[in-house]
Amino acid sequence: MHNDYSKKIKGEGDFWDKEVEMMQKKGFDFASRKNFRTHRPLSMWEDSFLEGLIRGPYKNEIIRRAVETGGPVVELGCGTGWLSREIASHGVDVEGYDVAQENIAFAQAQAKKQKKEKSTSGAMTFEIKDLNHAHFPKEKFGAAVVWDSLHHMAGLEAICIEMKKALRNDGVFLIFDHIEFRGVRGLMSKTLALIFYMILPTEESF
Repeated sequence: MHNDYSKKIKGEGDFWDKEVEMMQKKGFDFASRKNFRTHRPLSMWEDSFLEGLIRGPYKNEIIRRAVETGGPVVELGCGTGWLSREIASHGVDVEGYDVAQENIAFAQAQAKKQKKEKSTSGAMTFEIKDLNHAHFPKEKFGAAVVWDSLHHMAGLEAICIEMKKALRNDGVFLIFDHIEFRGVRGLMSKTLALIFYMILPTEESF
């Protein structure tokens, strides 16, 4: 049972490492996530203008609220670390964790580059960690952030319990995520969602 789980976690990490490699070949800029357009410009995840238009306000709100806490901030499922680096650029210390080894290596390299180019950047550490069974120091963080990755984690209840323990009393858990629909229904749902995202105030508090 343990070996089977370990293989699945490694497979998850390998999948996202290959996904990043493929996206880079298509022109996706993981270093800045700005001014990019791949060969599928109708996908908001592969066009910086569309992503900024539709998801930009949510990203900016998460960064603003995370920075306001004064840190430190922990990002769960950080991938290539782009969100952590943006938060750190405001002088806040950030820790990022993910199961994808090449993603973490990329994040570490970009963090070193950012510190050299911007001395006011907060400290950044990126490590490989299985977040389904992760433990963190009690009341360490001012904010925990998750961007579009919580749906990939199996132990949601355990993660939430751990974050409640790891956050300070005034800490915040900031999440941007989605529910996936497939097939014709999925295409229709996504099309309607894009329209509503652009014309309606769709943010909800939980």
